[in-house]
Amino acid sequence: MNFPIAYITYRGNRNITKLKRHSSFEISLVDGGTVQYYVGSRVYIGKKGDVFFIRPFDLHFSTSIDNAEFSLKIIEFEREIIFPDYLIQNRNFNFLKSPSLSINNKISSNSSTARNIVSLFKKIETFNKRETENFRLFLTGIAYLVIIELVKEFKNVDCVFGGLNKAQRYNLNKILEYIDNHYLEKISLKDLAPIACFHKNYLCNLFKSYTGSTVSHYIIRKRLEHAIFLLNSTDLSIAQVIYESGFDNISYFYRCFKKYIKLCPSFFRKDIN
Repeated sequence: MNFPIAYITYRGNRNITKLKRHSSFEISLVDGGTVQYYVGSRVYIGKKGDVFFIRPFDLHFSTSIDNAEFSLKIIEFEREIIFPDYLIQNRNFNFLKSPSLSINNKISSNSSTARNIVSLFKKIETFNKRETENFRLFLTGIAYLVIIELVKEFKNVDCVFGGLNKAQRYNLNKILEYIDNHYLEKISLKDLAPIACFHKNYLCNLFKSYTGSTVSHYIIRKRLEHAIFLLNSTDLSIAQVIYESGFDNISYFYRCFKKYIKLCPSFFRKDIN
């Protein structure tokens, strides 16, 4: 079995990978050039010194802009190599374990967090023999230090919980589970409110406090992620993709896609392929 941590470098002017999901955490440093990062239904522009943090099973890929060369340095690791169960329960790690929490996947180069992470990546470059057990242990130590920087960066994400109590979070998680299982169907507040025994207006306020997103935006993002997956992995026409992704209005889908992805679907499909 492969050691559950890896260090990857990339330089080129094409997509580094097809659109993908994986079970590991990914920390990417833009080491040169300009790169466009797609994470879920969010689009970021990264320049030298910017850092991107990808959680497990986040749909993502990176690509060049105008075929210009860019370079990345990446650490990927499985959760168990860094976080024992007792540690992952710490409230400071909510940004790691709660996919519903809305975070900014990009850490800008002008922040102290990004500068500290750049320094840690530079330490990796000083290690010559990288096919050894010593390097893997060294890399694990670096990953720990990077996570400490991320905890400091995202320490306020816990405030997204808005002071919600355990029962409220439990009921909101039931709603999130329902949306995750039914987002391709029509969903209304009238459907969701009884699941948690909340009034519709109360539900809207709590949901925004818990996820940082409105109910409608959360559903739209889930549908757009599904559309992105279909555009990447199938030959379905764009009209078929629209209806397979839970949208019932073509012009509305185009507006949402352009708003969140910054491209029309046909150009996006061309870009990722």
